[in-house]
Amino acid sequence: MTTLIPAIVVEGFISSGKSTFVHQLLQEKKRYALIFDSDVLPQTILYGFEDAKVLREDVAIEMMGGSCVCCTLDVQNIESDVLTRFKENEPSPFDYIIFVSNSFESSFLAELLSCIDEGPLATLATKINLLNIVCLLDCASALVNLKSTQLLNERFKSEFEDVCIVSPDSHTHDGACCHPSTTSTSTNNNTVVGHQPNQTASQFLSVPLTPAALAASNSSLAGSNTSLSGSRKKTVCCPDQGEVNCCQNLQRQQQQAAAAAAANDNSNKESSSDKLVKKGDKPVSSLVFDQLTCASIIILNKIDLVEEDEVEFLSSLVKLINPNVKVLKTELAKVNVISELFGEPSMSVSNYQPVEKKMSGVFITHFYQRVPFHPERLFKFIFADAQAKKINSKTLSSILYLNGFIWLATDMKMNYSFEVNAGYELFTYGNQFYSTMSENEWPIDPAVKESIDRDIKLFKYQDRKSEISIVGVESKSMTQAKFIEQLSKCLLTEQELSLGPNQWESTFINPFIAILPKEDDEDQEEEEEEEETTQN
Repeated sequence: MTTLIPAIVVEGFISSGKSTFVHQLLQEKKRYALIFDSDVLPQTILYGFEDAKVLREDVAIEMMGGSCVCCTLDVQNIESDVLTRFKENEPSPFDYIIFVSNSFESSFLAELLSCIDEGPLATLATKINLLNIVCLLDCASALVNLKSTQLLNERFKSEFEDVCIVSPDSHTHDGACCHPSTTSTSTNNNTVVGHQPNQTASQFLSVPLTPAALAASNSSLAGSNTSLSGSRKKTVCCPDQGEVNCCQNLQRQQQQAAAAAAANDNSNKESSSDKLVKKGDKPVSSLVFDQLTCASIIILNKIDLVEEDEVEFLSSLVKLINPNVKVLKTELAKVNVISELFGEPSMSVSNYQPVEKKMSGVFITHFYQRVPFHPERLFKFIFADAQAKKINSKTLSSILYLNGFIWLATDMKMNYSFEVNAGYELFTYGNQFYSTMSENEWPIDPAVKESIDRDIKLFKYQDRKSEISIVGVESKSMTQAKFIEQLSKCLLTEQELSLGPNQWESTFINPFIAILPKEDDEDQEEEEEEEETTQN
């Protein structure tokens, strides 16, 4: 029986340290296949290794004496540079396979690997055991990103489309081109475009590598404008600015991009950047939360750049929104025990722990109640306009993230799932209460079964409860204390509680019924999602 290769997906927002993380892994002298979901490999990968051998310009290299390969998520690269290394009746050519996600994606790669059924990537998917989604969080910019009102499409454009346009024959008399102040344009066919990120931001967000890797990177990038953050395309400089044949390289990249765009047009597919910009009408914080919630391991990176209390706050935040996640703390994305990344994810039973913390205007709290909600009061708390399903901005405008399960007094059989993420809200069916099920329908994990049994025996209404994780930004009009106070007023009063479940169901009206998805709608949505994933 063939042994599957341990694999992980690495994700993280801009400047989180994904490229630095890759450099650190490669110091372990293991045989890696590293596959990047990008058009070209990051500069720190392309030019960060002295022994790197170019397999295909900008998109595929091998290093470490040929034992490691880095390439982009492209059919040709996976076929030629990864799959061809597998030989029948021979041991696997790789110890680990690592997929590195685009900075503007969360679970896309993991979902793709789980459902793709044809082509080279599908073949590779049959050879791996995808163990974890590893998310890197930049401690130095996390709270800024969470509080940011900037939309993802605006951030995308500021990172990738702040460009200078230069022509190979437009050098000034001092030989300078690709200069940050260059504003001239050209309409001739020789014009090339160089991406020019904001220099101050690049310098602030870039993270030095280990001394050895840093020296290697510096020797290749000396004199260039390239920052060591691999999450954005960099400015290229002219020969007399420190990099050889930059304009020719840039022309080649532009021609490759044009060819790829033409191919995509022919097959009626949008470019990846078009898709990212198109769906980017959500705040930056929504993507950060998506990345954190889908991860099984979260690396709090750059802990040396912030105070210890901020690291602890971020640790509490990620555990609040993703209770079963493993949290690692690193400087320079250095994980001391690599095996931690490739271990089987474990399911833990999280008993209620009160959480109530604040940092730089951001608050986190865990709302826990074994008293049911009055459905009408809760509905008015969430919606300002019941007919239009318009969110109540007075109560929820300060909420960045809210997620959990709610017990409504009108339903003793199941709870309801309630989610708010940066303006997006969803109220839908949750899970059946275990106390209404037979024991053979409970989860098989002994620790989980013990927890369920304890709840059922210990509390009056057994395992019925509401648990909501909340992350918000305080303002003069809405503080953490005020939000919790208003939410608590939606619970049954002592007098209402004394009526009992039968009276609750017959007396109270549940307005959520009108907005809950019908089964036919859910099936149709699932089919549409599956069809869209297949087309992509």
